[in-house]
Amino acid sequence: MIKQLDDIEILILAGGFGTRLKEVTKNIPKCLVEVSGKPFLYWLIEYFKKQGFLNITISTGYLSTQVIDYIHNEYNQTDNPEINITCIVEPEPLGTGGAIKYCANNRKEPKKFLIANGDTLLLSNYSVMLNMLIDNGSDGVILGLNRRGSNKYGRMLVTSDNKLKSFDEKSSETGLINGGIYLLKRELIESFPDGNVLSFEKDVIPYLLGKNKNFYVHSLEQIPFIDIGTPSSLLRADKFIEENIRS
Repeated sequence: MIKQLDDIEILILAGGFGTRLKEVTKNIPKCLVEVSGKPFLYWLIEYFKKQGFLNITISTGYLSTQVIDYIHNEYNQTDNPEINITCIVEPEPLGTGGAIKYCANNRKEPKKFLIANGDTLLLSNYSVMLNMLIDNGSDGVILGLNRRGSNKYGRMLVTSDNKLKSFDEKSSETGLINGGIYLLKRELIESFPDGNVLSFEKDVIPYLLGKNKNFYVHSLEQIPFIDIGTPSSLLRADKFIEENIRS
């Protein structure tokens, strides 16, 4: 059972330039690339809706007008009164940590934020992360995947009770890697380091661990996920949606 769902806001980070997909995306933001007949952002939003999350903020930057127009046309309040979606435009490229900080400062109501990347869909039951946040009295929960790491994923070391000990931003070793899904209390975001441009992985996590903030890791062995950040992974996205979402 999901606890206190009404005070959680989904924050989708979709402000990046999509450099690796430039030849594919042309002049559209990465989150609006068509996958299985719909913009990828549509599948992200629909998956969160299915789990009962109805308050969503999208952090935009590159070609933000297209994202704003899409949300206005697809999720207008007349046809979709049950869901509330807000777009916030980054004043400059802020990095993952900077975008989280900026959006939280502009969204005063939510007490907790569930943060996801706009180019990744990971099919987890997020209620488990929320229950961990509440039951363990932690400041934040990170979703981790047990698999061989690569230069793309950060590797995490945890204690026997799943508390985060350290975070290596790059690793080629087998272990627990960062799944890129974060559940953070507002108070934790308010304690981010100074500065506007911040990487959550490189700047924020090490800083907060140094301040003795409590992160717990919800680790998963096998879970369907797709990252459309490269041309090769984008080619697999249609099949992923057909097999895991439409059904």
